[in-house]
Amino acid sequence: MVKNYKALCGLLEEKVTDGNGKKAQLQDWQRYFEFERAGHKFIIKKVYDKPLPKAIHENSIYIKAIELLLMAELAKRPGNRCVLSKTQLFSMLGMINDRYYANKRNRTAKELKQYDEWQVSHFYGRANHKLSQILFSALNSMKRRCLIDYEEKMVIIEKLEMPVEDVCVKDSHSSSGDDSDGEVYQGKPQIEYLHRFATAREKKDILDVQQMVLKEMGKDKIPFNNVDEFYARVNQKLNEIYGWSYVYKEYEIIYSKTYMEQDIEIVKQEIKDKLQQSKTELNSNIIDALSKQAERLLQKNRSHEEWGCNSKYVYPYDYLEVQNDLAEFLLRIK
Repeated sequence: MVKNYKALCGLLEEKVTDGNGKKAQLQDWQRYFEFERAGHKFIIKKVYDKPLPKAIHENSIYIKAIELLLMAELAKRPGNRCVLSKTQLFSMLGMINDRYYANKRNRTAKELKQYDEWQVSHFYGRANHKLSQILFSALNSMKRRCLIDYEEKMVIIEKLEMPVEDVCVKDSHSSSGDDSDGEVYQGKPQIEYLHRFATAREKKDILDVQQMVLKEMGKDKIPFNNVDEFYARVNQKLNEIYGWSYVYKEYEIIYSKTYMEQDIEIVKQEIKDKLQQSKTELNSNIIDALSKQAERLLQKNRSHEEWGCNSKYVYPYDYLEVQNDLAEFLLRIK
């Protein structure tokens, strides 16, 4: 056992670093020896005779599939622009099934009611983070190759009441032809919703409210397991202050068919027979990745408990089983 990261760097004669450099360093060490973390301590479990081969970056497994599927979708659309929400992109690419979004805010499915609310919220937090990481890795890869450009847009939804003229209802028993016979009812206003992109000033106002909510929740960043609660509270405050129904993000994707033409033709041919297979493989790889992540999180949580380190929450005994069941129910496509 080594008491902390700095001491381990001294033993290995490596430079002490932080941020992404430290993450890369810790990942590289895993090629030479197996270790566990217990608070600041490092528990060396096994030293390999030969270094393990360098791992391929995990997101590269998914990027090619997403690129092929997205280009096939863009090839079907007229023009060179589309605007989609993140959930629409997840669904279109086969990363989730229909039950994922349907149960995200309202746990209506009877299959979910058997699970502890913490387990479900924890799964949605993990899944949203992982799905977003994979999606934007692929979009950024396409952007670097000048196949697409994309931009995040903040959308504001405003409720508008459209007045309706008063309605005169004639008495059916009246013999008079006078239109004044009968009662006058006030028509109910029609509700319409205006969708529009936020201005720069409005984006700043939204950021101010988000900071306000973070402080109220005692957090310095959007909480991993309470993403839905965070945005619900933000939207509630925006409604109170500005009268907006709610806000959400969409992504404007610009693509050039002129320069994508060769790739699109390849995609059309490949996807003609393999579209569903590509979606199924992508979906399965995502579920496998989430399962492995759950194993790592459980191991980390258990090691903290075993070594008497402070842990805010001890994962339940059925954590891994429930997380895998939720992945099957909310993500697996048929």
